[in-house]
Amino acid sequence: MSRTILVSGASGLIGSALVACLRARGDRVVALVRRVARSEDEVRWDPAAGSLPEGLVDGCDVVVNLSGAGIGDKRWSEQRKKEILDSRLDSTGLLARAIGSSSHPPSAFLSASAIGI
Repeated sequence: MSRTILVSGASGLIGSALVACLRARGDRVVALVRRVARSEDEVRWDPAAGSLPEGLVDGCDVVVNLSGAGIGDKRWSEQRKKEILDSRLDSTGLLARAIGSSSHPPSAFLSASAIGI
């Protein structure tokens, strides 16, 4: 049975492997991206600004949240620690609110992201 799965963080290490696996088994994957969408399987969002197309989660079977600022690509200054935390809070909160207000919410919301190493 094919499912529609919305994935944030789809271009990251875990996200890209997950998306490939899901598509290989026949699922439709919609990737949330912060740049201009390049295909019909991408949707632009801006978690820091609270921007997500209204109704996007309606009809999705699953929402997977893997987004957040990278933890290994820059030194951890106080500013960077705040960026790491805020990026996870913003994305998770935005997706949770969208699911909570959905008329047809997904059956599952999976959220995982590292904040330490």
